[in-house]
Amino acid sequence: TGKIKCRQTEMIEKVAARYGVDAGGQRYDTPMEYNYKQSEDRPVVPDEKQVTLARSLVGSLIYLTITRPEIRFACSKLARVVQNPMERELEAMKRVVKYLYDTRRTPLTFSKGRWLGPDGEWY
Repeated sequence: TGKIKCRQTEMIEKVAARYGVDAGGQRYDTPMEYNYKQSEDRPVVPDEKQVTLARSLVGSLIYLTITRPEIRFACSKLARVVQNPMERELEAMKRVVKYLYDTRRTPLTFSKGRWLGPDGEWY
């Protein structure tokens, strides 16, 4: 067929199970709210459990960007707060996992055919 499809369905399911995200609840069409803003006020001493959770969550999400490039922007925004995450940001991380879970069968597809060369010409 001239197409290669890459997906990480099993990995997404494992990540969702690990962080308590399941099929129930609201379904998201985007990985992040369009008007998402990071929390301004942060405690001086971060909660170590939240820091560990945030690092683990973002690390898993970054790995999943291999086949799901649409979550890269969300990962970039959320990775900025892993040293001192607030509850709102942990929820935003779980929203990305929920989005991936809801769309876990969506592949990254490479098609055979024309491509745009470095000189701007189609080949």
